[in-house]
Amino acid sequence: MGQALGRAAQWTSAKGGSGGKLEFTKLNEDLLNSVMSWVEGFGAKYPEESKLYFKSPLTWKTCLRPEKLTGGFTEK
Repeated sequence: MGQALGRAAQWTSAKGGSGGKLEFTKLNEDLLNSVMSWVEGFGAKYPEESKLYFKSPLTWKTCLRPEKLTGGFTEK
C-alpha cells in the first residue's frame, strides 16, 4: 500500500542526492484525507486489532511478477 501511495502522490524533484518532498497539491491533500479517513474508521470497526503494535513494518519476499497478474488493470 505504501508503494502505491508513493507512486500516486506528487513529489518535488530530488536535490543533492536526497529524495523529493511531498508537494502541497489538491491531489496529495485528497490522498492524505482518504488515508486518514480509512485509519480513523479502522479503529472503530476493529477495536481489538487496532490495539496491536508493530515495532517494524510488515515485509515479505515474493517471487510474484507483475506480468503474472491478470484482471484487466493497467499499471501507471
